[in-house]
Amino acid sequence: MKRQIRISNFSDLEGIQKKLVESANNTKDKLQLLCALKSGMEVLYDMKFYQNGRDPIEDRDLNIIEQLNQQFTYLVSICATMHLLHRHPGDAPFIMNLGTAPGPDIVSENQLVAAEVFSAADPKNNSKLKDDIKRIDRADARDKYVFYHSPIRYSGQETLGRQYPDVKIVFFESIEL
Repeated sequence: MKRQIRISNFSDLEGIQKKLVESANNTKDKLQLLCALKSGMEVLYDMKFYQNGRDPIEDRDLNIIEQLNQQFTYLVSICATMHLLHRHPGDAPFIMNLGTAPGPDIVSENQLVAAEVFSAADPKNNSKLKDDIKRIDRADARDKYVFYHSPIRYSGQETLGRQYPDVKIVFFESIEL
């Protein structure tokens, strides 16, 4: 699904963050009910195969596993866009491409700033960090970024930074929950 959100200032991000919180609380309530009524295997089955979750920004039900993936990628996207608004205020507005939109995950309307964004249990899984760095390095932008969050900081981040000096790699150690 293609979702593009235009961000001109910090208050634009507050509305998105509020939707993420509402979505998480809605899913928590559903999970509490599931856990009270079903066995452990039934709960896990329902989490994987049924729409017991809530889409983080749209008014629709969603599979919980999909919600988890989207929820934290969107949260990192919010943090990344905040960072870009601080560092590049003259290049705002920024377009957050959420979902399967083509092109960079975040790009300034003037096309001078571009970023890839992700969250992962381990950033070296599936070479995610390296692949995103390669992808954004090919972008025709003045300032190029890869933003990521993980409980683990990738130990090879500095090496990748030297290999791709045009790409700024930003690790968010914590994200506001």
